[in-house]
Amino acid sequence: MLTEQTLYHMELEMALYLKREPCEVVITNLPEEYSSVVTMYESQNHIIIVNELPASKLTDLELIASIIHEGRHAYQYEQIKGLNRYKEDPKRINRWKKEFDNYQQPNSLNPSEYAIQEIEIDAISFTQVTLEKLGYPNLDIPKELKKEVEKRIKEIKIN
Repeated sequence: MLTEQTLYHMELEMALYLKREPCEVVITNLPEEYSSVVTMYESQNHIIIVNELPASKLTDLELIASIIHEGRHAYQYEQIKGLNRYKEDPKRINRWKKEFDNYQQPNSLNPSEYAIQEIEIDAISFTQVTLEKLGYPNLDIPKELKKEVEKRIKEIKIN
């Protein structure tokens, strides 16, 4: 598995690209109720947490994609707080705020309900665009999300 330092450097590059503050990256063992969570952005402390056991089962590319995804959540949070110089559509920011305020963990919903949250659609889409720019293969996007993800990818590419 990639080291904290390597993951932090990836996060730092993404933060520079999005002109936001970089997150600390911490590898730890989360409690059992988070056993299905590989990575998560924790906004209160502005950190990306890597859950060591499930993360150790990923390829390096999958782990990098997870860091990019969580870094996008940091970008969303900065948009909500008005800390980022890039400005998303105010309606989108309001939806992101509602979802951050009432965040649904993946283990509290079935996977498709979790992933259909707009903050997840955006993070998946941004990750896909970034991997594409880096020359990596496409993400495996569930059929029920494909239309929304493709729509958001087009919007991200325009901006």
